[in-house]
Amino acid sequence: MLAANIALGLLLSLIIGARLIRSIRPITQGIESLAEDREVYIEPKGVLANLAQSVNRVSALLQQKSNSLKARDEARSNWIAGISHDIRTPLSMVLGYASGLEENSELPIESRRQAGIIRQQAEKLRALVHDLNLVSMLEYEMQPLDRKPIRLSALARQIASDFLNQGLDERYELEIEELDETAVVHGDERLLTRAVSNLIQNSINHNPGGCRIELRISRQEGEHTCRLIVADNGKGMDPQDFPDLLELPYSSRRKQPRSNGHGLGLPMVARIAKAHQGQLILNSELGKGFRAEIMLPAIE
Repeated sequence: MLAANIALGLLLSLIIGARLIRSIRPITQGIESLAEDREVYIEPKGVLANLAQSVNRVSALLQQKSNSLKARDEARSNWIAGISHDIRTPLSMVLGYASGLEENSELPIESRRQAGIIRQQAEKLRALVHDLNLVSMLEYEMQPLDRKPIRLSALARQIASDFLNQGLDERYELEIEELDETAVVHGDERLLTRAVSNLIQNSINHNPGGCRIELRISRQEGEHTCRLIVADNGKGMDPQDFPDLLELPYSSRRKQPRSNGHGLGLPMVARIAKAHQGQLILNSELGKGFRAEIMLPAIE
């Protein structure tokens, strides 16, 4: 009799346990889906019906907040794009008239010089507007990528050639130190060109006394990654400042406000790398130069 009761108890325990496991499984799956920002609905039934309803309510609330954030981000990006578009037309007129006055030989030299200053500042403003629009699109993952196989060595040679042909100041030496011809990535050529150009320009901007800038391309076989490196032997910086460098100017996450320049260069590079499933790695010490490395997935 005792053995029969024990056997019956074990059987009941197994049945209850099996039902409980069946009730718990969809809830655990639902919680995992919540962590991945997916919408969840669990049919409320069994002993865990109340818990299932709670998970459903949390899912609905998270989806509502997620949709609100996406709508806000899209509105913000569209607003920036709209303002950028509206600025371009009058800015083009300013550039056109300033260029015309600068080239007018009938005007006094001082007037032509002042017109040249207006043109230069307008060109800076145009570049800033373009950068702001691009960073905004990258920040909210709204920038479409025109991907194709890109041999990074060819990209590096073209970028270096452009800088040299545009009259690089003699205080700066731009050298190609290493180019691995096997380094090929699937990416947007225009954006990657912009990223590397920004890194070179960053070395120029932060070393007004001049420096040597090296451009390297390598491929890590074991890691299946390509590395695009821009390094200089300039004044360098404190590594503690790196987190601020990758934040957008005047972001609440910055420890210190931006003191000079618009500060969009390195944040833009970091976001271009992220858009390509890569990352930007910075390395520097005070007085020992600055090294920026874009790591990208390699095409096998």
